[in-house]
Amino acid sequence: MEYDIRKLQTVQLELLDELQRVCEKNGIPFYLAAGSCIGAVRHHGFIPWDDDIDTFMYAEDVDRLIAHAGDFGEGFFLQTAETDPGYGYSIARLRRRGTACLEGDELDDPCHHGIFLDIYLLYGYPKGRLARALMVARGIRRNILLR
Repeated sequence: MEYDIRKLQTVQLELLDELQRVCEKNGIPFYLAAGSCIGAVRHHGFIPWDDDIDTFMYAEDVDRLIAHAGDFGEGFFLQTAETDPGYGYSIARLRRRGTACLEGDELDDPCHHGIFLDIYLLYGYPKGRLARALMVARGIRRNILLR
């Protein structure tokens, strides 16, 4: 099935604007990542063939974002394994209500399928051995047990 990549990118920019609005309101930092960051620097926008937006956010800041999920406009949905039980991934996604973006590995998942931007979790690297073990345990919990 063919799609208009510019229309998709326009909706994704709306998602990015909404994420930025809510994060600025609540003092939550986030970063453009991967092809989205390259596109911003090299193309002053999207890489022409890129069809998604990737962001990074520290895990504790994702927790804060979830606590402020009510700040998103009514056309938006912050998707996590906690907010959408049919969603089985460790990353968060901000989705646009009233749209659809079906990916092959999610076709049978009973979850929200709106156009999205990805929020990948970052973890700092603690100095102490116990702190590192706790960080790994927290990552395992998020990445495996929530599926």
